[in-house]
Formats: sequence, structure tokens, C-alpha cells
Amino acid sequence: MQSSRIVPGELPAIELRHFRPDDAATHLKGEDKAISMWLSGGVSTMDSVTRWIQSNDDNWANGGPRFAFAIQTPEEELVGMIEINVDYSHFAGLQPGDANVSYGLYPQCRGRGLATAALLQIRDIMFTKGVKRAVVRIEPENINSVRLAERAGYSHTGVVTNGVGTEYLVFVDNLARDTE
Repeated sequence: MQSSRIVPGELPAIELRHFRPDDAATHLKGEDKAISMWLSGGVSTMDSVTRWIQSNDDNWANGGPRFAFAIQTPEEELVGMIEINVDYSHFAGLQPGDANVSYGLYPQCRGRGLATAALLQIRDIMFTKGVKRAVVRIEPENINSVRLAERAGYSHTGVVTNGVGTEYLVFVDNLARDTE
């Protein structure tokens, strides 16, 4: 279930940055059915997005464990988000040294290679935080996310079920290989 890794030079330029309070309206507007279902766990409101951005600031100030990034183009277009959570104990199938990775692009921004670029770029950030393996857990019906993980060079390593019975395909990027 793995395809060859995409070379970063073939991808669009992006910047990963902290979310700002003025991103809330754009982030909320970008939420569609897919983001609500696969990422947010329900339909967001301006209040819930504002609280999420504030909680990101708190996580950054306190050293984690969750680090969310806005994905932005060089033209300063906010196109989505990518997040890492280094507290492996909250995720079925993760082990010490792992980080859970989640991501979402706004519908009008999909298909441009932006999420693949973000998945590759966030590797450096995870490495500086001591992460050994980046793990993406994907519900089997989320075919687009499966394809994205494969394009970014993640290997399918199995299936896990969380405490409420949700099954996830597990994809792993072994960051430690870069130092061997």
C-alpha cells in the first residue's frame, strides 16, 4: 500500500505557522462535510474555532503536547491545517517516540499538492521535538487521506481500534531513518 515518496521540489511552496485569532473566520469558512466528519468531530462554530486557536496558543506556550499549524501559501492564502500530538498515550496504536499527525485542507485548496507539502515539511519540526515516528491513523472510508499518506511516503503498518470501537488504518513515517 505504499507509493514512492514525492520529491519536495516538485511540490508547491507553503509555510507552516501558528494560527492567529484573525484566522478564525477563514478556518470556519473552510470547514466542509469532510473536515467535520474526519477531523473536527462535528460542525464547528466561530466560538469553537476561536477556543481551538486559543488552546493552540496555550499548547505552544506550555510545550505541547499538541502543536497545530496553519498551512499558508506564499501569497498568504490560508489553505488548511496540520497538527501533531506528541502525547502518544492518547492514541491507539502509538508507542513512545510517536506523534499522531492530523491534517485538513479547505475544499477549494485540495488537489494542489499542498497537504503533501505540509506532511513532508512538518517532518523537520517533529524531528526537533524528538519524534521517532510520525503516525497517521485514518478511517478506512477516508480514501483521500489514505492516498495522501501514501504520496508522502508513509507505510501502511496495520489496523487499530480505539476505545469506542472506531477502526483506523495506521500509516507510519519512520523519522529515525534520517539519522541512521
